[in-house]
Amino acid sequence: MTSVLGHWERRADDLARRAEPLTGVAGWLRADVAVGRGLVLAECIRLGRPTVLDIGCGPGTVLEGLLRSGAAGSACGVDLSPRMMMAARARLAGLPVELHVANFAAPSFRPPPSDLVYALGVLDYVPSPVPFLEKARAVCRRTLVFDAPDASVWTALRRLRHRDVRIHSYRREALAALCRSAGLKRFELVRARGTTFVVSRLEP
Repeated sequence: MTSVLGHWERRADDLARRAEPLTGVAGWLRADVAVGRGLVLAECIRLGRPTVLDIGCGPGTVLEGLLRSGAAGSACGVDLSPRMMMAARARLAGLPVELHVANFAAPSFRPPPSDLVYALGVLDYVPSPVPFLEKARAVCRRTLVFDAPDASVWTALRRLRHRDVRIHSYRREALAALCRSAGLKRFELVRARGTTFVVSRLEP
């Protein structure tokens, strides 16, 4: 297996070119993508143009939608892959966003505190999820949203397709226990195809 960085460096051009939103068979297979973006947008609307932190922002597709629509006030995006960040910088040019090529989990990286923090399609590749989520919670003022692959046939198919990298998966009970271990006291689990989303509202 190669590194997570190598995996995403190879996929950067494909993701940057991919038509949005996903339609047809691709849209059906990745229905979870639309669910995740919908949850993030709903929280932006509820919070009222919040500051947002996108962990694993990739080519900037989600950030672009939030910023161009006015749903988010300002944003910060971080991604491990320099090639992904090149695409994000081109896509988000002129928008109120701060972008970083960095490993979010690294102690040396200190992201700005934000009202809404989300990590979509990231926990799949995180070998030590508790410290990762503890850091995300620490910089989150109001709502944290993330997802994790289910231990299901959908994840098994993804592993067959992407054999170059390890994909972690979680049963529902294990994911709930993980949330509690990371200090998340209140959270909602939302199921989509092959994925469970966690929405944790931290404000009193």
